[in-house]
Order: sequence, then structure tokens, then C-alpha cells
Amino acid sequence: MLNLPSQLPQMRQLLTDRSRSACAVVLLASGGALLTMGLFPTATGANVDVQPQPVAEASISASHPPRRHLERSSNWLFYSAVASLMFPAVALLLAAKRFRKTESAAPGIGDQLAPPSDPQSNSDLEQRLLQGLSGMRQHKMEVILDSFPEGVAATDREGRITYSNRALHALLAENDTPLNGRTMHDCLPLDATPDRDQVESAFNDTSHPIILELQRTENSSEGILRVARYPLQENGGQSTAHLWSVRDITQQKLADEMRHQFVQTVAEELQVPLLSINANAETLSADGGIDIEQQQAICTVIKAESTRLTRFVSDLMSFSRMEAGLLSLDRKETDFTALVQEVVESVRVQMTQKQIEFEMTLCQNIPKLHLDQEKMSTCLHNLLGNAIKYTPQGGRVELHVELADSTVEIHVVDSGIGIPQEDLPKIFDRFFRGGDENAGKVSGTGIGLSYTREVVNMHGGRVTVQSEPNQGTHFITLLPVC
Repeated sequence: MLNLPSQLPQMRQLLTDRSRSACAVVLLASGGALLTMGLFPTATGANVDVQPQPVAEASISASHPPRRHLERSSNWLFYSAVASLMFPAVALLLAAKRFRKTESAAPGIGDQLAPPSDPQSNSDLEQRLLQGLSGMRQHKMEVILDSFPEGVAATDREGRITYSNRALHALLAENDTPLNGRTMHDCLPLDATPDRDQVESAFNDTSHPIILELQRTENSSEGILRVARYPLQENGGQSTAHLWSVRDITQQKLADEMRHQFVQTVAEELQVPLLSINANAETLSADGGIDIEQQQAICTVIKAESTRLTRFVSDLMSFSRMEAGLLSLDRKETDFTALVQEVVESVRVQMTQKQIEFEMTLCQNIPKLHLDQEKMSTCLHNLLGNAIKYTPQGGRVELHVELADSTVEIHVVDSGIGIPQEDLPKIFDRFFRGGDENAGKVSGTGIGLSYTREVVNMHGGRVTVQSEPNQGTHFITLLPVC
């Protein structure tokens, strides 16, 4: 078989030697011709300056040369012809000798480069070349498919896997068990699928494409696979094989679910205060007599609900800026003690409505802090607001602000429903509302704690949480004094 890469140096040397030999032939032949022209100018027809011979007036005629001159010219012509043939012949002999040396130095290359004269040899060579090209294409295709992020597989007529890439092996293989030779029906997680009968029916119909979503377990958050199957048809139209595509869409499904929950929560958060404002406004506009104290109470409720709506819309706008990466700080010297007292007064109405016992200890030696007053006020509102929302009627909420070295510590403690241990790592995630049944009954957007952590981090601080179910929650916020 022709091995071109390994024989390229020999081929290059062979061609170089033959080129040199050809140049030697040309140079020797040209030199012979030039030498002949120089030695025998008369015979070759070269221009020479011949002096006229003296001629006797009486014995020789002007139109006929003497006999001795003709004999000399004939001799010169004979010798020049012999010399003209001798030099090229010598050059050819030397070149032939050179060619034989180069052939012996690189045996087999000339035979391999020369086309075979046998038609069967031609056919075998073409077949080997086609096989080599096919193998190269197949290897290149396998490299491409192995780099593909989605799982790809091909199955034969019986449904057994004939090819699978690395992504599919990572998605479906258990304990590094090879997939080739098994069926996709055995590899896919069908046991946890709610509508297994419909899935089985779709699998049995091998003539049409199918697209399915399969759960790995009964809990959809542990994995959802999108499976697509496409029949590969021959010229006759019959399906002889199938191409499969498998993709993990768990994160996409969770994101869609959180967005859906967020929209629903926003609608509920807007609906409740709007209904309250509308009902109290109708009461004020009624024709019945309302005393001054009732009017003041109704106006207080309307103001509180309007403030709640304003803060909610502000949170949405802040979250939008945070998502776009446009959240920035407007730092100013702030009296942090006065800021905390202002926030407490704004939520005191909510604590009164739920009859929550509130305790606050505020260090009076806290220096002025260089921070964004508006955003930090929102963070304190979120922490205290969550404590009030998730604490049942008649519960207890505590706020302690302390100064330790060069750090301000803010402790918000409640006696509410608490947070399950599995939800603690995700409590600061955007749109996260928790899977606890009691937590689901409390309205909220799921963006308050995420926004709070982002703002505190931008100030160089950090927020942590400690909680147990039915034992309350303790949020700790640390801010540097700068």
C-alpha cells in the first residue's frame, strides 16, 4: 500500500537527482555544440573573417577554387560532424548512469508512483482510497458528535443502539455501563414518568417523529430530559433506523416555573392593596355619616396600602436594574441609628395588626456610615417585613443593632415558622419561595432577600441566616464601618 507521508523524503531526493541529471544533459549538449562551433567555424556556418588568397592570373580561373582547398574543406566538415554527435552521446551516457544510481538509492518509489497497468490493480487501489476517505470522514464525524453538548444516538431496525456520543453516556449510563447494544427503551427513565402509557404508545409508533419530556424521579427538580426521535428513511420510504436526541432541561424548567410563580405572586401582591384602597375609598365616598375618627382610620389604611404598593414597585424596579447589571450605590454619610428607627416606625402598623411583640436594642455609639441610604433602608424593610410576615399572630420579633470592633451587626430574630434545612442554601436565590406548605401561604415575590444580599455585598458586608422549622429564623447582617 502506498505510504506517502513516510516516503516523501525519498521522493523529494529522487526528483532532485533527476533534475540535476537533466540539467547535466542540457549543459553537456550545449557545451558540445558551442565547442564545435568554436573549433570548426567553417563547418558550422559561423561568421569568420577569411583573408582572400592570392590567385595567379594565368593558371587559375576566377570562378573555380583550387583542388587542394576543396579537400581541406571536406576534412573539416567530416571532423565537425563527428564532434557534434560525440558530445551529446557522452552526455546521454553520463545521464543514464546518474539515473541508474538514483533508482538504486530509492527502490520501490518509482514503481509505487507509476500507475499500475493491470485494471484489477486500478480497482483495488481505488477501493483502498475510498475506504481510507470513508474512515477519515467517519472519524471526523465522531469527533464532532462527541463535542456536541446534547446526547445523540443512532439505533438500528431492532431499536438497539449502534452509536452514542459522550453526552448521552453522561446522561444515561449508570456505573459506566456501555450503551451500545442496548435499547433506548431500557436506557431512558420511564418508571417515574406520569403518563407512561402514552409514552409507550409513542415509542411503539416507529414511523413518526416523537418529542417527549421524561422525569428522572417523581420530583421534577431532580431531573427532566427532553427526548426526540427522528426516523431515518431509505429511498423506498421505510424507516430502517432512528436518530435520537436527549437533552437535560431541568434548569430551564425550574426557571420557567419560578417565572410563572413570580408573575402569579406579583399579581397577588398588587391585588390585595388595590382591593383595600378601593374598598376604603368607597366607604369614604358613601353618603352615610362618618365621624372624624373613622375617616382618619380609613385614611391611615389607604396610606399604608399606598406605601406598600410604592415599595413593591420600587423593589421591582431595583430588581430589574440588578438583573441588567445596572445596580449602583449612591453613598453618603448616614446616621444609621436614625435610619433604623425610621424603618421600625414604618412597619410598626403591621406588627400592631398581628399583635406581634416587638423588642429592639439599638447601640447609641454607632458612627455615621458611608452608605446608600435608600437601598439600605429597603434592605432593612425586607428583613423586618419577612420576620413579620412569617411570624404567626401574637408572635415575637426582635431587632438588635450592635457595634463590634469596626463592624455593625444587625440581628433580626423572629419566632415564626422557620426554614427547612434543605431550603437554607437557596434562601437568597431569586424567585425562591421555599417548598414548605406554611411558607406557600404567605404572599411574597421571592426577590427581597436576593436584593438584600446583593446590596449588602456591594457595601462590603454579608448576610447569613440560621433557622430550624417551627423554631424561628435569625438573620445576621454585617456592615463595615468606613
